[in-house]
Amino acid sequence: TLVGYLYENPEVQKKAVVVFAHGFGAGGQRGYMDLFDYLAKRGYCVFAYDATGNDESEGEVIGGLPQGIIDLDYAIDYAYTLEEISGLPFVLMGYSWGGLSVANVLNYHPEVKAVVAVAGCNRTLDLIEYQGRERAGKAAKLLMPFAAAYEWMKYGRYAGSTAMDGFANSNCDVMIIHGARDTVVPISCGYETYFEKYGED
Repeated sequence: TLVGYLYENPEVQKKAVVVFAHGFGAGGQRGYMDLFDYLAKRGYCVFAYDATGNDESEGEVIGGLPQGIIDLDYAIDYAYTLEEISGLPFVLMGYSWGGLSVANVLNYHPEVKAVVAVAGCNRTLDLIEYQGRERAGKAAKLLMPFAAAYEWMKYGRYAGSTAMDGFANSNCDVMIIHGARDTVVPISCGYETYFEKYGED
């Protein structure tokens, strides 16, 4: 069971719903309140949840990166049932792990109107390989088939999704924000992959 909160400003006319996906191990509310307040004051309702194994949500461990895509998929489904935001357009926004999740979940929710992916990556295995190379050098490449098999066994279709497939599957507007000096999620795993196909589009 996941725990989430809906933030809104009743004095401002509602424009849209922002479903927010947080970074790895951070929880959906910690460190993001200034952003939620900024958006709420401008007419956006924000639905933010704690992913599996974070803060108030159930689960003793996060598991793996595809768990974020699964949790977001279910969080969107749940948010659609909330009467307070019924009929409003949905926008997704995510940071780091959440940036991966919001782009990948387009494979399952192509109907969303827009996505803002901050410091995200194209697919989970890209990030696993990068982090592996940082720690074990070229030997990390030898472990990638095992990592891929494990993810498929544990997460099924979610393990095989990519942001690039999600973009192709949806007509939504996409904004990519990524710092060139990011050493946790390098731009080679996200921004550069997207730019190679889409350029300035």
